[in-house]
Amino acid sequence: MLLLCLAVLCLGASSPCAAAPHQGSTNPTRNKLLLISFDGFRWDYDRDVETPNLDKMAQHGAKALYATPPFVTITSPSHFTMLTGRSVENHGVIHNIWFNTTTQQKKQYYEAQFVDSYWDNGSLPIWITAQRQGLKAGSLHFPGTAATYRGETVGVSQVEPFLYDHSNETDWRLNIDKVIGEWFHQQDLDFVSLYFGEPDDIQFQLLDYGPLGMLLPKEGTLEKVYKALKGSHPHLHVYKKEEMPARLHYGNHPRLLQIILIADPGYIFLPLHSVKGDHGFDNEAMEMKALFRVVGPDFKKNRVVDHIDLVDVYALMCHLLGINPEINDGHLDNTKHMLVNTGGDNN
Repeated sequence: MLLLCLAVLCLGASSPCAAAPHQGSTNPTRNKLLLISFDGFRWDYDRDVETPNLDKMAQHGAKALYATPPFVTITSPSHFTMLTGRSVENHGVIHNIWFNTTTQQKKQYYEAQFVDSYWDNGSLPIWITAQRQGLKAGSLHFPGTAATYRGETVGVSQVEPFLYDHSNETDWRLNIDKVIGEWFHQQDLDFVSLYFGEPDDIQFQLLDYGPLGMLLPKEGTLEKVYKALKGSHPHLHVYKKEEMPARLHYGNHPRLLQIILIADPGYIFLPLHSVKGDHGFDNEAMEMKALFRVVGPDFKKNRVVDHIDLVDVYALMCHLLGINPEINDGHLDNTKHMLVNTGGDNN
Protein backbone atom coordinates (compact mmCIF):
# COMPACT_ATOMS: atom_id res chain seq x y z
CA MET A 1 0.00 0.00 0.00
CA LEU A 2 1.47 3.33 -1.06
CA LEU A 3 1.44 5.95 1.67
CA LEU A 4 1.93 9.68 1.75
CA CYS A 5 5.16 11.35 2.78
CA LEU A 6 7.10 14.51 2.13
CA ALA A 7 9.89 15.20 -0.35
CA VAL A 8 12.12 18.27 -0.21
CA LEU A 9 14.66 19.70 -2.62
CA CYS A 10 16.91 22.51 -1.39
CA LEU A 11 18.71 24.37 -4.16
CA GLY A 12 21.50 26.90 -3.65
CA ALA A 13 21.54 29.27 -6.63
CA SER A 14 24.62 29.17 -8.84
CA SER A 15 25.26 32.92 -8.71
CA PRO A 16 26.65 33.77 -5.27
CA CYS A 17 26.51 37.29 -3.94
CA ALA A 18 28.77 38.86 -1.37
CA ALA A 19 27.21 39.22 2.04
CA ALA A 20 28.46 40.35 5.39
CA PRO A 21 27.95 37.45 7.79
CA HIS A 22 25.41 38.04 10.53
CA GLN A 23 26.57 37.66 14.10
CA GLY A 24 26.70 33.97 14.96
CA SER A 25 26.62 32.87 11.32
CA THR A 26 29.22 30.37 10.13
CA ASN A 27 28.68 31.17 6.45
CA PRO A 28 30.75 34.17 5.24
CA THR A 29 29.03 34.29 1.82
CA ARG A 30 25.44 33.83 0.81
CA ASN A 31 23.86 32.25 -2.24
CA LYS A 32 20.23 32.53 -3.23
CA LEU A 33 18.24 29.65 -1.81
CA LEU A 34 15.27 27.78 -3.26
CA LEU A 35 13.34 25.26 -1.18
CA ILE A 36 11.08 22.97 -3.23
CA SER A 37 8.58 20.49 -1.84
CA PHE A 38 6.91 17.76 -3.87
CA ASP A 39 4.17 16.62 -1.52
CA GLY A 40 3.75 12.85 -1.41
CA PHE A 41 7.13 11.97 -2.94
CA ARG A 42 8.17 8.92 -0.98
CA TRP A 43 11.86 8.18 -0.46
CA ASP A 44 11.93 5.30 -2.97
CA TYR A 45 9.73 6.64 -5.78
CA ASP A 46 12.80 7.46 -7.86
CA ARG A 47 13.46 3.71 -8.02
CA ASP A 48 10.18 3.02 -9.79
CA VAL A 49 10.75 5.26 -12.84
CA GLU A 50 13.58 7.04 -14.61
CA THR A 51 14.39 10.34 -12.88
CA PRO A 52 17.31 11.83 -14.84
CA ASN A 53 17.04 15.31 -13.31
CA LEU A 54 16.93 14.01 -9.74
CA ASP A 55 19.88 11.79 -10.61
CA LYS A 56 21.75 14.80 -11.97
CA MET A 57 21.06 16.72 -8.77
CA ALA A 58 22.53 13.87 -6.74
CA GLN A 59 25.58 13.74 -9.00
CA HIS A 60 26.22 17.48 -8.70
CA GLY A 61 25.13 17.76 -5.09
CA ALA A 62 24.21 15.53 -2.18
CA LYS A 63 21.37 13.22 -1.30
CA ALA A 64 20.13 11.34 1.72
CA LEU A 65 18.98 7.76 1.34
CA TYR A 66 15.83 8.99 3.05
CA ALA A 67 14.55 11.85 5.19
CA THR A 68 12.42 11.45 8.30
CA PRO A 69 9.50 13.88 8.63
CA PRO A 70 8.11 14.92 11.99
CA PHE A 71 5.07 13.27 13.48
CA VAL A 72 2.30 13.76 12.51
CA THR A 73 3.37 12.93 8.94
CA ILE A 74 0.93 15.13 7.03
CA THR A 75 1.26 18.29 4.96
CA SER A 76 0.81 21.35 7.20
CA PRO A 77 2.63 20.08 10.32
CA SER A 78 5.57 18.70 8.32
CA HIS A 79 6.02 21.79 6.18
CA PHE A 80 5.84 24.12 9.17
CA THR A 81 8.54 22.06 10.88
CA MET A 82 10.81 22.71 7.90
CA LEU A 83 10.01 26.43 8.00
CA THR A 84 10.58 26.82 11.75
CA GLY A 85 12.86 23.98 12.85
CA ARG A 86 10.39 23.17 15.62
CA SER A 87 8.77 19.83 16.36
CA VAL A 88 5.00 19.73 15.95
CA GLU A 89 4.30 19.87 19.69
CA ASN A 90 6.38 23.07 19.83
CA HIS A 91 5.09 24.96 16.77
CA GLY A 92 1.45 23.99 17.36
CA VAL A 93 0.28 23.31 13.79
CA ILE A 94 -0.85 19.88 14.91
CA HIS A 95 -2.92 18.82 11.89
CA ASN A 96 -4.06 19.82 8.41
CA ILE A 97 -7.43 20.56 9.97
CA TRP A 98 -8.06 23.46 12.35
CA PHE A 99 -10.72 22.84 14.97
CA ASN A 100 -12.23 24.54 17.99
CA THR A 101 -13.45 22.15 20.69
CA THR A 102 -15.61 24.83 22.33
CA THR A 103 -17.61 25.89 19.28
CA GLN A 104 -17.20 22.58 17.37
CA GLN A 105 -16.04 24.63 14.39
CA LYS A 106 -13.71 22.88 11.97
CA LYS A 107 -11.83 24.07 8.90
CA GLN A 108 -10.33 21.69 6.35
CA TYR A 109 -6.82 22.04 4.93
CA TYR A 110 -7.44 24.94 2.54
CA GLU A 111 -9.58 27.03 4.89
CA ALA A 112 -7.12 26.42 7.72
CA GLN A 113 -4.41 28.18 5.70
CA PHE A 114 -6.14 31.50 6.44
CA VAL A 115 -6.54 31.09 10.21
CA ASP A 116 -3.73 33.39 11.37
CA SER A 117 -3.95 32.33 15.00
CA TYR A 118 -3.36 28.70 14.02
CA TRP A 119 -0.04 29.44 12.33
CA ASP A 120 1.09 32.48 14.33
CA ASN A 121 1.53 30.55 17.54
CA GLY A 122 4.97 31.65 18.74
CA SER A 123 7.21 30.08 16.07
CA LEU A 124 8.43 32.35 13.27
CA PRO A 125 8.87 30.79 9.81
CA ILE A 126 12.16 31.40 8.07
CA TRP A 127 10.59 33.89 5.64
CA ILE A 128 9.93 36.36 8.46
CA THR A 129 13.28 35.78 10.18
CA ALA A 130 15.12 36.39 6.89
CA GLN A 131 13.15 39.58 6.20
CA ARG A 132 13.85 40.93 9.68
CA GLN A 133 17.56 40.45 9.01
CA GLY A 134 17.56 42.39 5.76
CA LEU A 135 16.85 39.67 3.19
CA LYS A 136 13.99 39.40 0.71
CA ALA A 137 11.80 36.29 0.81
CA GLY A 138 9.00 34.82 -1.24
CA SER A 139 6.70 31.82 -1.20
CA LEU A 140 4.55 30.19 -3.84
CA HIS A 141 1.75 27.84 -2.67
CA PHE A 142 3.81 26.65 0.33
CA PRO A 143 1.71 25.74 3.40
CA GLY A 144 1.64 28.69 5.80
CA THR A 145 2.09 31.31 3.07
CA ALA A 146 -1.30 32.97 3.62
CA ALA A 147 -0.86 33.67 7.33
CA THR A 148 0.36 36.79 9.12
CA TYR A 149 3.10 36.33 11.72
CA ARG A 150 3.37 38.95 14.47
CA GLY A 151 1.97 41.50 12.06
CA GLU A 152 4.23 40.54 9.14
CA THR A 153 3.61 38.52 5.98
CA VAL A 154 5.89 36.95 3.39
CA GLY A 155 7.23 39.82 1.28
CA VAL A 156 6.35 38.27 -2.08
CA SER A 157 3.77 35.53 -2.20
CA GLN A 158 1.25 33.62 -4.26
CA VAL A 159 -1.31 31.68 -2.25
CA GLU A 160 -2.63 28.47 -3.73
CA PRO A 161 -6.11 29.05 -5.24
CA PHE A 162 -9.13 27.12 -3.98
CA LEU A 163 -9.56 23.72 -5.69
CA TYR A 164 -6.25 24.20 -7.47
CA ASP A 165 -5.47 21.60 -10.14
CA HIS A 166 -2.09 20.23 -9.08
CA SER A 167 -1.89 18.04 -12.19
CA ASN A 168 -1.75 21.01 -14.59
CA GLU A 169 1.80 20.78 -15.94
CA THR A 170 1.46 24.10 -17.77
CA ASP A 171 0.98 25.79 -14.40
CA TRP A 172 4.02 23.94 -13.05
CA ARG A 173 6.19 25.53 -15.73
CA LEU A 174 4.63 28.96 -15.27
CA ASN A 175 5.23 28.81 -11.53
CA ILE A 176 8.87 27.83 -12.05
CA ASP A 177 9.31 30.68 -14.54
CA LYS A 178 7.76 33.10 -12.05
CA VAL A 179 10.08 32.04 -9.22
CA ILE A 180 13.29 31.94 -11.26
CA GLY A 181 12.64 34.71 -13.78
CA GLU A 182 10.57 37.25 -11.86
CA TRP A 183 11.31 36.65 -8.21
CA PHE A 184 14.98 35.69 -8.17
CA HIS A 185 16.24 37.66 -11.17
CA GLN A 186 13.93 40.67 -11.53
CA GLN A 187 13.00 41.24 -7.88
CA ASP A 188 16.30 39.86 -6.54
CA LEU A 189 14.80 37.74 -3.77
CA ASP A 190 17.21 35.85 -1.53
CA PHE A 191 14.99 32.94 -0.51
CA VAL A 192 11.90 31.33 -2.02
CA SER A 193 9.84 28.31 -0.99
CA LEU A 194 7.95 26.54 -3.79
CA TYR A 195 5.29 23.87 -3.27
CA PHE A 196 3.91 21.25 -5.65
CA GLY A 197 0.93 19.18 -4.48
CA GLU A 198 2.04 16.19 -6.53
CA PRO A 199 2.36 13.23 -6.46
CA ASP A 200 -0.01 13.64 -3.48
CA ASP A 201 -3.13 14.36 -5.56
CA ILE A 202 -2.31 11.67 -8.13
CA GLN A 203 -1.52 8.87 -5.70
CA PHE A 204 -3.97 9.31 -2.87
CA GLN A 205 -7.46 10.12 -1.76
CA LEU A 206 -7.35 11.37 1.82
CA LEU A 207 -9.62 11.32 4.83
CA ASP A 208 -10.01 13.85 7.62
CA TYR A 209 -7.91 11.99 10.13
CA GLY A 210 -6.74 8.82 8.35
CA PRO A 211 -4.61 6.87 10.84
CA LEU A 212 -4.65 9.62 13.50
CA GLY A 213 -7.55 10.37 15.81
CA MET A 214 -7.98 12.65 18.81
CA LEU A 215 -10.76 12.51 21.38
CA LEU A 216 -11.98 14.92 24.04
CA PRO A 217 -14.15 12.81 26.38
CA LYS A 218 -16.96 14.42 28.29
CA GLU A 219 -16.04 15.62 31.76
CA GLY A 220 -15.50 12.73 34.15
CA THR A 221 -15.36 10.04 31.44
CA LEU A 222 -11.67 10.12 30.48
CA GLU A 223 -10.71 6.88 32.25
CA LYS A 224 -13.80 5.04 31.04
CA VAL A 225 -13.21 5.99 27.40
CA TYR A 226 -9.48 5.29 27.63
CA LYS A 227 -9.97 1.82 29.13
CA ALA A 228 -12.62 0.95 26.55
CA LEU A 229 -10.29 1.79 23.67
CA LYS A 230 -6.98 0.53 25.08
CA GLY A 231 -6.26 -2.91 23.63
CA SER A 232 -9.44 -2.92 21.55
CA HIS A 233 -7.59 -3.68 18.29
CA PRO A 234 -4.11 -5.12 17.67
CA HIS A 235 -3.29 -2.37 15.16
CA LEU A 236 -4.60 0.55 17.20
CA HIS A 237 -2.36 2.40 19.67
CA VAL A 238 -4.22 4.41 22.31
CA TYR A 239 -2.49 7.04 24.44
CA LYS A 240 -3.37 9.71 26.90
CA LYS A 241 -1.55 12.75 25.55
CA GLU A 242 0.88 12.71 28.47
CA GLU A 243 1.70 9.07 27.64
CA MET A 244 2.68 9.74 24.03
CA PRO A 245 6.13 8.34 23.17
CA ALA A 246 8.67 11.13 23.66
CA ARG A 247 10.33 10.36 20.31
CA LEU A 248 7.17 11.51 18.48
CA HIS A 249 7.20 15.00 20.05
CA TYR A 250 3.41 15.05 19.88
CA GLY A 251 2.13 15.13 23.43
CA ASN A 252 3.01 18.51 24.87
CA HIS A 253 0.82 21.17 23.29
CA PRO A 254 -2.51 22.51 24.61
CA ARG A 255 -4.16 22.01 21.20
CA LEU A 256 -3.66 18.25 21.45
CA LEU A 257 -6.70 16.49 22.88
CA GLN A 258 -6.74 14.18 25.89
CA ILE A 259 -6.72 10.87 24.01
CA ILE A 260 -4.66 10.27 20.87
CA LEU A 261 -5.22 7.26 18.60
CA ILE A 262 -2.63 6.05 16.08
CA ALA A 263 -3.23 3.21 13.64
CA ASP A 264 -0.49 1.01 12.21
CA PRO A 265 0.44 1.38 8.51
CA GLY A 266 -2.27 -0.21 6.40
CA TYR A 267 -5.09 0.78 8.77
CA ILE A 268 -7.19 3.94 8.94
CA PHE A 269 -10.26 5.16 10.82
CA LEU A 270 -13.77 5.05 9.34
CA PRO A 271 -13.16 5.20 5.57
CA LEU A 272 -15.90 7.24 3.92
CA HIS A 273 -14.88 6.19 0.43
CA SER A 274 -12.32 4.05 -1.36
CA VAL A 275 -8.78 5.07 -0.49
CA LYS A 276 -5.57 4.25 -2.32
CA GLY A 277 -3.37 5.23 0.59
CA ASP A 278 -2.96 7.72 3.38
CA HIS A 279 -0.44 9.58 5.49
CA GLY A 280 -0.12 10.47 9.16
CA PHE A 281 1.42 7.20 10.33
CA ASP A 282 4.35 6.79 12.71
CA ASN A 283 7.38 8.56 11.24
CA GLU A 284 9.54 5.49 11.89
CA ALA A 285 7.61 3.60 9.19
CA MET A 286 9.63 3.50 5.97
CA GLU A 287 6.45 4.28 4.02
CA MET A 288 6.54 7.74 5.61
CA LYS A 289 10.15 8.57 4.70
CA ALA A 290 10.86 11.29 2.14
CA LEU A 291 13.22 11.85 -0.76
CA PHE A 292 15.88 14.52 -0.20
CA ARG A 293 18.26 16.22 -2.62
CA VAL A 294 20.50 19.30 -2.27
CA VAL A 295 22.60 20.96 -4.95
CA GLY A 296 24.57 24.18 -5.38
CA PRO A 297 27.98 25.70 -4.68
CA ASP A 298 27.66 25.24 -0.93
CA PHE A 299 27.26 21.45 -1.19
CA LYS A 300 29.70 18.64 -1.83
CA LYS A 301 29.29 16.78 -5.10
CA ASN A 302 28.15 13.20 -5.45
CA ARG A 303 27.76 12.95 -1.68
CA VAL A 304 25.45 10.29 -0.21
CA VAL A 305 24.46 10.36 3.45
CA ASP A 306 22.49 7.77 5.35
CA HIS A 307 19.50 9.86 6.41
CA ILE A 308 18.46 13.25 7.72
CA ASP A 309 15.61 14.55 9.86
CA LEU A 310 13.50 17.29 8.31
CA VAL A 311 13.58 19.21 11.60
CA ASP A 312 17.26 19.91 10.79
CA VAL A 313 16.53 21.55 7.41
CA TYR A 314 15.74 24.90 9.07
CA ALA A 315 19.18 25.24 10.68
CA LEU A 316 20.79 24.30 7.37
CA MET A 317 18.81 26.96 5.50
CA CYS A 318 19.66 29.63 8.07
CA HIS A 319 23.34 28.76 7.66
CA LEU A 320 23.09 29.00 3.86
CA LEU A 321 21.34 32.37 4.10
CA GLY A 322 23.76 33.68 6.71
CA ILE A 323 21.03 34.57 9.19
CA ASN A 324 20.65 33.99 12.91
CA PRO A 325 18.06 31.28 13.53
CA GLU A 326 15.19 31.50 15.97
CA ILE A 327 15.04 28.98 18.81
CA ASN A 328 14.60 25.60 17.14
CA ASP A 329 14.79 21.86 17.73
CA GLY A 330 17.24 21.01 14.94
CA HIS A 331 20.99 21.36 14.62
CA LEU A 332 23.38 22.26 11.81
CA ASP A 333 25.80 19.55 12.96
CA ASN A 334 23.36 16.96 11.63
CA THR A 335 23.62 18.21 8.03
CA LYS A 336 26.99 19.97 7.76
CA HIS A 337 28.68 16.82 6.43
CA MET A 338 26.96 17.66 3.12
CA LEU A 339 28.56 21.11 3.01
CA VAL A 340 31.89 22.24 1.60
CA ASN A 341 34.26 24.23 3.81
CA THR A 342 33.23 22.58 7.06
CA GLY A 343 36.64 21.27 7.95
CA GLY A 344 35.97 17.74 6.72
CA ASP A 345 36.47 15.78 3.53
CA ASN A 346 35.22 17.91 0.63
CA ASN A 347 35.40 15.22 -2.01
